[in-house]
Amino acid sequence: MVTKASTLHYSSRTHRLVVPQYGAPRAASSAIPAKRLSKLRVNWFIIGSVCGIAMSFFMNVVFTSLILPHYRSFRALEHPELATLRDVPTRLAQQKIAKVQAKPIIEAKAPPPPPPPSYPLKVALKVSSGDTLLTMLLKQNVPSQEAHQVVNTLKKEFNPGMLRVGQRISLTLDKHERLNDRAAVKELAIRLPSLTTVELARLKEGTFSLAAERVKMVDTPYRAVGKVRSSLYQAAADAGIPSATMAELVRAFSYDIDFQREIHPGDTIEVLMNRKVAESGEAAMGGASNVRYAALTLHGKKHEIYHFADSSGLSGWFDARGNSVKKSLLKTPMNAARISSGYGMRRHPVLGYSKMHRGVDFAARTGTPILAAGDGVVTYRGWKGGYGNYVQVKHNATYQTAYGHISRFHPSVKNGSRVKQGQVIAYVGSTGMSTGPHLHFEVLQAGRQVNPTAQKFNTSQALAGAQMQRFKARMASMRSELAKLQPNQITKPAAPQQVAMASPSKSGTQ
Repeated sequence: MVTKASTLHYSSRTHRLVVPQYGAPRAASSAIPAKRLSKLRVNWFIIGSVCGIAMSFFMNVVFTSLILPHYRSFRALEHPELATLRDVPTRLAQQKIAKVQAKPIIEAKAPPPPPPPSYPLKVALKVSSGDTLLTMLLKQNVPSQEAHQVVNTLKKEFNPGMLRVGQRISLTLDKHERLNDRAAVKELAIRLPSLTTVELARLKEGTFSLAAERVKMVDTPYRAVGKVRSSLYQAAADAGIPSATMAELVRAFSYDIDFQREIHPGDTIEVLMNRKVAESGEAAMGGASNVRYAALTLHGKKHEIYHFADSSGLSGWFDARGNSVKKSLLKTPMNAARISSGYGMRRHPVLGYSKMHRGVDFAARTGTPILAAGDGVVTYRGWKGGYGNYVQVKHNATYQTAYGHISRFHPSVKNGSRVKQGQVIAYVGSTGMSTGPHLHFEVLQAGRQVNPTAQKFNTSQALAGAQMQRFKARMASMRSELAKLQPNQITKPAAPQQVAMASPSKSGTQ
């Protein structure tokens, strides 16, 4: 007998399922009627449903009788203050819960409000970055109207907007006459960089009185020496050289020195000037007078210039041989810029192919002032193709300078107008065929562009004769003065009687 699983076959003739009988003739096979098969299916569905319901009921009974009580006990023991006695079955747990719930709940008390300030109240303020006198007063609970009144009163002696970071202000507050919860300014004192102390006091009628205590200052020789670490301007500031003085010296040295490429860490700057010093020996911050000597030491080479006024009253800077430092053209026609593209062949950033670059590009922010490289006449002002906004200045029969990609022109610059060396003629931009803000600077010699950084410009006429003799005497006096002064040290002024005795000798000094 063959032991194979039976396979049902449906008979289209009899409309029955036929179960073949293996090992028996095909004709003798038995068949299950379709009606009976349908009843079997219904019976099995009913049996499965009853079993499922019974299983669900059984699991529910098991969960509620075994698992749920243990969960309630665990929750009650973890958080007894939230449980009820019916949540736990054991008497031990019920006793623990009752003991916890019997304790009174202590609510946290809010901290007491800070006591009101006792007036008059003295406050020492220090100016931080972003502070103004107005905002500092408002932070001290001074009404806005009174804070504006204080600032406007102080403007009679100094500009409150010129406060420096780190500057200290002494403030005395009192209780406001009308607004009980606000403070009133009773006294205010500020010491200015010039050593003048400005004092403000409140009057009975709500107005303010203003007084300024000025310290007697004396011009004292000062030898400033700075070493370049991060930048030349920072070295000058560390040595006490004012920014205005530094700007003048940069213009004087820029005829021979390229400040974009020739300044390196370790270089030094030295300046001989006068600073205002009080009788106590304290020097005023900022401000210098009679700047008469400057030296830049670059890579061990010292560049010295001396300030000298000739018999006609014209003054300027000269080197040790009596040659004026003022050349025909400036090498760098702007301050605080760097060379982004030099003179020569390069891949054009817009066109994408190699092309001769007949100028020098100085990268700078949009709006940076552009200076005239020399005295001359404006021969072109306007739009010029790829140059964008463009200015051309004719200096003499040989030299012209051109300035491209300008954002806007200075109002005083017109076609045919005369400009002075160092005068602002326009502002940096990115007009024309440009990928970013910069100045395109060209020098034209006899109508042809030449390399501005390689061109050697002739010096102006040197001193001679009696003027040269006077200059040498002036130069020897400066060198003697430098030898007597220690670097970056303030010299205390002499007593008044000593100053009066020494004053006649200054009458012959140039």
